[in-house]
Amino acid sequence: FVIYSISYSILFWGFGIFGIAWVGGVIAVLYLIFRDSLKIFNYQSLGKKVMKLTVISSNDQLRINAIQSLKRNFIFLPSLFYAFGISFIYGAGVVTFFLILIELYQLYTNEDYQRLGDQFADTIVIENSL
Repeated sequence: FVIYSISYSILFWGFGIFGIAWVGGVIAVLYLIFRDSLKIFNYQSLGKKVMKLTVISSNDQLRINAIQSLKRNFIFLPSLFYAFGISFIYGAGVVTFFLILIELYQLYTNEDYQRLGDQFADTIVIENSL
């Protein structure tokens, strides 16, 4: 979570220096949503690289695709409102916060330790063996 927050902040606010913060916001949100399905990142987010974890499809044990990554990370979709400068929708942050709380509860109460997003996308997180 800490690595996610740092990488998001760097992407989002880094472009603000050049007066185009919305570009950084769009890139940051797209990274958050599709980070585990991007070949250029070896199908791992920065946090998963550090922790030596990989997300795979629970059906066929293969790397996840963009659709599964989108489903898995749907809780970050409200952040798109901020990326596009829709400042009157302050509720997007609140919605994301409560979705994260639900995800954490689900993670700790599920016998397979799957997040809600993992169940929705039929994915699991394993120690890096691919």
